[in-house]
Amino acid sequence: MSKRSYHCLVDEHLHNLIAQGNYEAFEGLKKRYKRHALQICHDILSRYRKTGVSLRELMMVCDSCFLPIVKKFNSSLNSFFSFWKESTFHQIMGYLVDSGYINESDAPINAFSIDQVYEDKHPFSDKLCEKDDAFSLKRKIYEIKSIILQRKSIFTSQESTLLEFVLDGYTLGDLEHAGMLSKSTLYLTFKNAVNKLRKLLDEKKANRR
Repeated sequence: MSKRSYHCLVDEHLHNLIAQGNYEAFEGLKKRYKRHALQICHDILSRYRKTGVSLRELMMVCDSCFLPIVKKFNSSLNSFFSFWKESTFHQIMGYLVDSGYINESDAPINAFSIDQVYEDKHPFSDKLCEKDDAFSLKRKIYEIKSIILQRKSIFTSQESTLLEFVLDGYTLGDLEHAGMLSKSTLYLTFKNAVNKLRKLLDEKKANRR
């Protein structure tokens, strides 16, 4: 068995487990693709040297689109790697175009929003911090994700993953339906994560004064 086919089989096995609600399988697959994400980000930055965008910012784009890619993947059409690579490339190029870093009109555009409802009535952005007219909602997402990344050690793996999902537009109802965690664990974990994040945002706001 070739090395390439072995990796394809591992990817498909993990994807099948994810479809069954296996949280550890999702974490494992995402970890496997961090190296590939670094490579595609480096390739794009070497091609577009004057964008002014950082490697960390592009890695956040990769993180943001990973779950939707996993959900959309169809193993009967192509390998997960091929599907991931094409989809991630378009998401990164869409981010660069949409943010005004490059002017490739044929690149797809993908907008991010944190004004998705995670409970019945309250948008997530209102729960975390006040809206700031000086920044777009898209920039606020990356600022929050950057804070989480910098202080990742204070979050459990489940807490950081849940925050990432919700920042990417998924509601707690969506995650509950996915069955990755029980309802009680899901809501308790998310509540703890939001409380920790709120403290970090308050600290950052205080430091700016």
